[in-house]
Amino acid sequence: MTNNTLKIHRLTYCEQKNNTETYTCSRSDFATICFHLIGEYPYVWLIDFFVETKDSLTANYIFLDMEEARSFKISFDFHMQDELPSITHLWRNAFVFEQDAFELYGVTFSRQYSRKYFTDDSGFPMLNPNSKIVPRVDTMNYDYCTSLDNHFHRNSVLIKAKVENNLIDNCSIDRGGFHIGVEHILESMSIKDTYAYLEGYFFSQGIVYSDLLSRGLEKQLSVKIPNRAQSIRMVLIEFNRVLEHYRYLEQLCYEFKLSSVYSQVQLAIKKIQAILISYCGNESLSGVIRFGGVTKDTSQVWLSRVLSEITWMEGSLLNIYQNIFVKETFRDMLDIQLLSKKLAMAWGVTGPLARCAGLNVDLRKISPSYFYSDINFEVPIGVKGSVYDSLLVNVEEIFQSYKIIIQVLDNLPTGAILSSDMDSFRSITDFEEQGAEQNYISLVGSDLQVKIAHFSEMIEGPRGIYNLYLSHDQGKNNRLKIASPSTINVQLFENVCKGKELEKIKPFWASFNINLKEAEK
Repeated sequence: MTNNTLKIHRLTYCEQKNNTETYTCSRSDFATICFHLIGEYPYVWLIDFFVETKDSLTANYIFLDMEEARSFKISFDFHMQDELPSITHLWRNAFVFEQDAFELYGVTFSRQYSRKYFTDDSGFPMLNPNSKIVPRVDTMNYDYCTSLDNHFHRNSVLIKAKVENNLIDNCSIDRGGFHIGVEHILESMSIKDTYAYLEGYFFSQGIVYSDLLSRGLEKQLSVKIPNRAQSIRMVLIEFNRVLEHYRYLEQLCYEFKLSSVYSQVQLAIKKIQAILISYCGNESLSGVIRFGGVTKDTSQVWLSRVLSEITWMEGSLLNIYQNIFVKETFRDMLDIQLLSKKLAMAWGVTGPLARCAGLNVDLRKISPSYFYSDINFEVPIGVKGSVYDSLLVNVEEIFQSYKIIIQVLDNLPTGAILSSDMDSFRSITDFEEQGAEQNYISLVGSDLQVKIAHFSEMIEGPRGIYNLYLSHDQGKNNRLKIASPSTINVQLFENVCKGKELEKIKPFWASFNINLKEAEK
C-alpha cells in the first residue's frame, strides 16, 4: 500500500501498521501540509488528536480518507513553550481536540482557548496528576434550564440556554461531571485490566472498546482469529448497534409523547437484553470479546431463539413504520432541520447523524473488517438532515443489522472460538478436576500479558466512528487515547442550537444521541 502514500512536500512517510500509515513532519511545516492535504484530498476527515509525553511531547493527528478507505497519522515533536498551529479553519472539529489539549496538557495554539472544565489556577491533570484541580462553575445567567436523564447510559445532562424572542441565543451543556481522567487512569495498566476497566466504565459501549483493543492487538501480533469467532463478534456488535438504535427511538418517542410506539420499543429492548443475557450473562457483553477470539460459544438453542425473536422484532418495527412513521402528520411533526451535509462534513460527523444529512459514510463498507465485505446490506442515507431523516436512518439501520445477523448465523462457520496461537487457552483438558477453573483463569491472564504494542484502530459503532490509540510497553500502557462521536457531537449540538426555536432543543438532543461519559473522559 506504500504506492498509495500521501504525496505532499515535507511530509515524511515512516511505516504502515494495522492498515494505518504513519507520517512525520516539523511543527513549522504542519499548517502548510494540512492546507495542501485538504486541497488535494477533499474527503480526508480529522478523526482524533492527542498528545504523547513518553520521552518528549509529540502531537498526533489521526485522519481518515473516506475515498481511499485508509487511515493515517501525522506526528511532530514540540516543546511546551511552543505555540501549535490551529487547524480549526480546515476541520471545525479540531476545536474540540485543541480545547482538550489546552485544558489537560496546557498546550497553546495560534487560536486562543479558555478553561471550560477547571478554574484558571488549576493545573494540567495529564501532565501532573497531583495538580490541584478545581472544577469551573458556570456563573452565567440563563433564561432556560432543563435536565434530561438517560438511565441506560447512567448519566444525565443539564442544558442551559439564553433566549431572545423565543430563539436560542446561546446554548450550553453543563460539562465536567464525568471528567474523572479515564485516559490517565488507564495509563500503567496491563492489557487484562484495560479490558475490564473499559467495559466497566463505558457500560453500553464496552463491546466496542473490547473489539477495538482486541483487533489492534491481533493485527499487531499477527494472531489469526478463527472464522467462527469473527462471525460471533459480528453478531454481537450488530446486536449492540440495534440496542443503541432502539434506545434512540425510545428517547425520541418519549420527547414526542408517542406512548404506543414507546411501549413497543421498550418491549423490543427487553427482548434484546434477554437474548444477550442468555448468551453471556449480561446485556453489555462484558468479558466476551478478548484478544484471540471470543470467550463463549453459541448453542443451537440460542441460535434458534435469536432467529425467532428477530422475526418478531422485525414484524413489530415494520408495523410501527407502516402505521405511524410514514404518516404525513408524523413526518410534518419531525420535519425539523438538524444539520446540512456541508456542516456535517466540516465537523467530521460520522454515524447515523452524518448519514441522515446525506453523507454515505460507513466503515463497514469503506474499510470492512471480519466478513462485512461478504454480507449483503445497505447503508441508508437521508436527504434533508432533519429529525425525521435521523429517525428513518436509525430505523432502517435496525432492519439492516437484523439482515446482517441472519446472514451470519445462517452461514456460521464450525470450528474453534479461540486462536490456536493462544496455546495456554488449550492447556487444560479436564475442567472437572480440582482447581482446574482457577488454573484456567491464571493461564488466560498470562496470555493477556502483552509486552509491546503500538496501534490505532477504528470501528463503526452505533453512533459513528470510534478510534482507539494504544502505546503499550513493558507490559503497561504508556498512552491510551479514546475518540468517540459524542466528543464532537457535544460541541456541534451547542453550535447548531443557536438561532433555533427553544422548543426544538429536546428533539435536537435526542437526535444527536450523545453519551456524556464518552465525551468527558
